[in-house]
Amino acid sequence: MEFAQMTASVPVAFQKDTVNLKNVEKAFVASEKALGGMLQRGIEWMESKK
Repeated sequence: MEFAQMTASVPVAFQKDTVNLKNVEKAFVASEKALGGMLQRGIEWMESKK
């Protein structure tokens, strides 16, 4: 019976992992965009000092 319960819960656990990974990916992309923006502003600031 434990094996049946374990195998029945696998799809639910997989779906939760998939949702969590998608959220992590969204957060990572957002942080990359923010970092890219800061880098670009830094480059523009350095160029304005020349």
